[in-house]
Amino acid sequence: MVYHRKLTKIKNFLKGGSVQFKSVDAILCYGFPVGDEDNIPNWAKMWINNGKGLEEKYGLALIAHGGVYDPMYLLVVKESIQEACQGKPISLGQAIDAKPEWGEKLKRFCQEQGVEYQAPQLILCSNWTE
Repeated sequence: MVYHRKLTKIKNFLKGGSVQFKSVDAILCYGFPVGDEDNIPNWAKMWINNGKGLEEKYGLALIAHGGVYDPMYLLVVKESIQEACQGKPISLGQAIDAKPEWGEKLKRFCQEQGVEYQAPQLILCSNWTE
């Protein structure tokens, strides 16, 4: 049903009409970008298909953000994930601090799995909805 409504909106847009999508959900997390659907490394593809063990071993998650049809991926510390949905804001307090062990979790995973390490950072990204 949702897919059909989005497809109809896209068809109307292509015929010269207007279309409006809105993002009402947000994700705050600590990690680094991995790639988009068309440019994702092999290790991340394997994680998507069978990453439960890796999540448990390292305390990390590979999350999708952005559009439903063109997702982008982030490797993040599970403990850092905070989601704010429409009508359900979250309080971040006076400061947003990353715990030192979060960076160590990411570094350990990258070293043990042969993944290129990137300096992690706090990331605020959208989780698109119609």
